[in-house]
Amino acid sequence: MRLCKDSYTKVLRKLRNTWLADDYLCERYRLPTTVDDLRAVTFRKKHLAKRAFVIGNGPSLQIQDLDKLQNEITLGCNKVYMAFNQTRWRPSYYFVADTLVYKQNLDAIKTLNVCPKLFPRHLLASASRIKDGIYYHEIVDQNFYPGLPGFGMSPISGFYWGSTVVYSMIQFAAYTGASRIYLLGVDCDFTINHDSIDELTKEITSSGDRNHFLPDYRAKGEKWYPPNLHVQEKTFQRAADWSRQSGIGIVNCTRGGKLEVFPRADLDQVLAQPSA
Repeated sequence: MRLCKDSYTKVLRKLRNTWLADDYLCERYRLPTTVDDLRAVTFRKKHLAKRAFVIGNGPSLQIQDLDKLQNEITLGCNKVYMAFNQTRWRPSYYFVADTLVYKQNLDAIKTLNVCPKLFPRHLLASASRIKDGIYYHEIVDQNFYPGLPGFGMSPISGFYWGSTVVYSMIQFAAYTGASRIYLLGVDCDFTINHDSIDELTKEITSSGDRNHFLPDYRAKGEKWYPPNLHVQEKTFQRAADWSRQSGIGIVNCTRGGKLEVFPRADLDQVLAQPSA
């Protein structure tokens, strides 16, 4: 289903003049009410019974890994585009969920035209809309800790915040109908210079990067938020629980790292298996 913006607008006008536009019904039945919703709904079950790879940018990730994934369904994020000059691989979907990443790299993200780009709508409060971006509903409950967050099955009714963009990508992969989700480069291990943290904003000023797969991933002076690893632990536990309940496997192909709530597998062995 491919519609131009004018077609979206016409459809929405009709929806608003019918019972479909009722806020309660749209929430209850996950009906689209915005142009972003109509674009997002085209991905529902698009990859039914296929495998998908969710790629973090941890130091364990290698350029050779990306080369091997050229013909796979892949979800990339943040500044993974900095590797594009070293590989022919391009993600199937691109995500940013962090305010500082979005705001500081807006110009670079705007130039990406290789795949659908998805962002939670709340980022529009910090910087302008990207013309070809798709902005989904995110349910933000920062008080779920020490409990577990929700797990969303639709970008219309909402994906749940989990203090990591990887959680957004896992929920989206489930929405597309993927039958197995593989994680790669999700190290969950960070080195932080605590002297550089602004106690008021909680922002860190980078003095050079040791937490990602490219040495120049984060420039000196660039701002970033310290990861809430204790919150992320609960987030991934929720994903693991959902995986067991749904029968849709989430498997960690990351080399090393500290994420142990998912079963592990070797990337090359996974790729040697049929994709469906």
